[in-house]
Amino acid sequence: MKAFERKLVLGAWTDHPAIRHLFSRWDLPGRPACGGLRIGIRAGYLNLYVRGQSVAKLTGGKQGAKLEVHPAYVEGLKKVPDRSQPKRRFDRYCRFASDSVSETDIDRWIATAATYSGAEKAFVDDLVAANPGTIDLEMGLPANPGELSAPRMDLVVAQDGDIAFWEAKCSNNPELRAEATYEETKEFEYVRGIHVIHQLRKYVRWMEHEQCDRRAEVAKGYRDAATILLKLADAFGRPGDEARAAWQMLADNPAPHVILAPGIVIGNYDALNQAKDAGCDRQATVNAQYIERIRSRHGAVVAEIPSADCATLPRLTPHVVRA
Repeated sequence: MKAFERKLVLGAWTDHPAIRHLFSRWDLPGRPACGGLRIGIRAGYLNLYVRGQSVAKLTGGKQGAKLEVHPAYVEGLKKVPDRSQPKRRFDRYCRFASDSVSETDIDRWIATAATYSGAEKAFVDDLVAANPGTIDLEMGLPANPGELSAPRMDLVVAQDGDIAFWEAKCSNNPELRAEATYEETKEFEYVRGIHVIHQLRKYVRWMEHEQCDRRAEVAKGYRDAATILLKLADAFGRPGDEARAAWQMLADNPAPHVILAPGIVIGNYDALNQAKDAGCDRQATVNAQYIERIRSRHGAVVAEIPSADCATLPRLTPHVVRA
């Protein structure tokens, strides 16, 4: 069974000119990115994101850093809005040693990847900009025994030395609404109803699996992630006192509380700054009845965000999401 871990080998690779240029584009949580990068620590590597879109995977080691990048970004193939044009398919990612990468290459990758961001990914980046305690995004989980897949969580926040989780949705996401009453099988499989409820309940079940001590793994994993992020921020001289303070509080907490269930955060605006049409406005209004059902019937915590300027998340407290 695979454990949940957060680790990264640090070393001389942090002094390489190309890597230093890459991390000069890193904006710590609590600061607007403006085309810059966010970081998610993984089990032995880190992911870099621009506007919520993955740019590259970086693995550090004694022999230097290695990067994996999508071929479209390497070639500078920006996303085009014309869906009639055929999409190119790529079999594998491109791999580079840090010695073979230039600053121009890195800037091209970032600029190209940004064109592939969607509204929900951009919304998550707005949340990172407004919440200095953010410690992870696109949190992937290893599967528990007897399961083929595991849930993912959009945002992880260090909250006063504890750990809180948020599932992010745009207001027109169909997973926020359903006419049918929620139902799941005895095996907890989704049948019908508002689908985001199933996502939250599945996440809680993952944490509470009887054969695993997932809460302890996650608590340790994010304490380790906080320590790594602090070391990276120091190594590359990145500003962001509020983020550093939040990470330090978590790193110093010997037993951080893993707050369950996750909250739902809904973006009631277009994070890509595209012109809204009547359909978008109408959908946001229709969702109000479903949001009330999510809160009152299912007991979920819902935070509604009207704009990027008002994207500070509320303090999350333990609660139960009912079927």
